[in-house]
Amino acid sequence: MHLRIETLALNDTITEDRPDLITNESQDQNENTRHILHPTDISIDNIQFPDVTTFSDLISNHKGIDIIQEKSNDLRKIVATNTYRLGELIAFETDPICLIPPLDKLTLLQKGKCCAVCGKSLSSHNISPHFIMTHGLDCSDCEFVWCSKKCKLKNQILHKSLQHGKHKLGNKLQYKKWYEFEKFCHDNDLISAYSVAIIVATILLNCNTDNKNLWKQWESLAAPTVSNKNETWENCYKLFQEVFPHLNQFNNLQSFMSQIGKFNINQRSQQLYFVNSLLNHSCEPNVHFEINDKNECKMFARADISIGDELLITYINPLHNVEIRQKELKQKYGFDCTCRRCKAELQQINQTVKPKIVVKDTHSNDSLNTPPIITEPSQRLSTSTRRKSSMRSKRPDLTELLKNGQEFDLDIPENLGVPDRRRASVRFDGTVSMAVEEE
Repeated sequence: MHLRIETLALNDTITEDRPDLITNESQDQNENTRHILHPTDISIDNIQFPDVTTFSDLISNHKGIDIIQEKSNDLRKIVATNTYRLGELIAFETDPICLIPPLDKLTLLQKGKCCAVCGKSLSSHNISPHFIMTHGLDCSDCEFVWCSKKCKLKNQILHKSLQHGKHKLGNKLQYKKWYEFEKFCHDNDLISAYSVAIIVATILLNCNTDNKNLWKQWESLAAPTVSNKNETWENCYKLFQEVFPHLNQFNNLQSFMSQIGKFNINQRSQQLYFVNSLLNHSCEPNVHFEINDKNECKMFARADISIGDELLITYINPLHNVEIRQKELKQKYGFDCTCRRCKAELQQINQTVKPKIVVKDTHSNDSLNTPPIITEPSQRLSTSTRRKSSMRSKRPDLTELLKNGQEFDLDIPENLGVPDRRRASVRFDGTVSMAVEEE
């Protein structure tokens, strides 16, 4: 299912076709419950999975895969209905379910240096101001520009509504408050809150050609229960309420944080993709995805896949040891991983028993009557030896990762033997995860 935001006349906005996200103007904003919370970080307690029957028709548009849901725990799975060979394309999504402009480039967007949708730098792609003007790719009311007609068609209704108040929603959307909310999200790096607001505005404005499916796909995403919030999120929610003062489904901080968590655990490269968001985690994934500069998401097999096999991706860096992986999954996604690899590594740790060394004092006259001294081997090791041993124990098994198709790059220095040569490094997904060199 490929969704695109297209051009619609503002008078084509049909209230009765809008999903039940929406509004109750008689509800007083002051009735909204404001929680008094401790200034702690966000943590996820558990994940709630919607009933797949409410959106299973959308998955049928993707050939070769299907979705099932376990009755015991509501866990849903994407399974293969075809066989796939290593490297074969499984699914292709041409657009996110709702395109989110890059918040980190907000200043450049406001100055007309980047595309208002995809964030493409105009100077880096040789797009001149003359080209922008002659092709009508600039906004007549501000400095925002678009790199192509396709990007402008996707964004112009949303832009006119949020930036200039050109909409017919009345007080349901307070565009004058949008600038303050947007700036707060930018200054505090709250990409998830900004993204949720963009999705809500898109649904309210009905500026998606398949608006009902947009809401259905958003509702299909797994949603976490968030117990801890902080003052920053409270202030963010207050500003969000000022922009959208009459939303039934955001009538308290808890519901707002649930939507924030929903975006956080499902986003890929700060965008939401329908099929990708339905995939479960494994530290030994059998599929991987690639997102290009056009925001197209392609999913490939990273191992041979048979009919009925569940399709699994990794949510985290698989080069980390099992303790780090388990901790990150628990904090960010609210579950303990029980994949084959985690079970094997945890079992190996539990079965590791330190040998003890018996030391007998042979210099004492009564050595025959003196009991032997039992010491731990760590007491006899030098500091450097202990450090190297610790580093080796936390180093991932690269042989195992290679066997299971894990992706990482090895940067091997060319000037071997030169004193000032670079250290060897291991990179996963553009991030240096380990840089270790032992003698």
